[in-house]
Amino acid sequence: MAEMVPHARPVVLTAVMSGLRKENVMQLDIRDNILWNERQIRVKQKGDKDHLIGMSDDLYKLLRDVCGERTRGPVFVFGINGCDCKYCTPVNKRTGKPHKKYKAGERITSIRTTFETARERIGRPDLRFHDLRHTLGTWLNSRGIDINVIKDVLGHRDIATTQRYLHVGVDVGRKALDDKLNFNLSAPRE
Repeated sequence: MAEMVPHARPVVLTAVMSGLRKENVMQLDIRDNILWNERQIRVKQKGDKDHLIGMSDDLYKLLRDVCGERTRGPVFVFGINGCDCKYCTPVNKRTGKPHKKYKAGERITSIRTTFETARERIGRPDLRFHDLRHTLGTWLNSRGIDINVIKDVLGHRDIATTQRYLHVGVDVGRKALDDKLNFNLSAPRE
């Protein structure tokens, strides 16, 4: 996160906290997709299927902060989150001349460049935006959330798809073995 321009950070956080696909996150609209009173996000998933995602307290606060007083239009626009990159500020601080690519207030349609730059800087060139979706599924699974709930959160039709998303790490596996099996090998011999 620290390696990304500030206007891209809420986009990535929304993806991780909601499990939404990149295209759904990038196209979020305040009036069409955000149900503030119900604390839900409504999107069209693959196959033009309606999907509702409940907003956690953290995601609700993040989106409220990002949208501010705006009641319509795109959720993610250039200039949010205190960003002062060339897309978010009208004047180049170094030269004092106007930025040619200034877009403050316009919809952010892609964070590909900043995402690729950040993953290179952290030494993870293999990381994909879609891995953020897998991360949420894995986190929920590691906290003991039922696989059917994870399936519903991610909007999968088939439980087999959800199972492919769940990556149990070595440490989680070791802890499960320690918690559930006790071979009592460290007991003193008589």
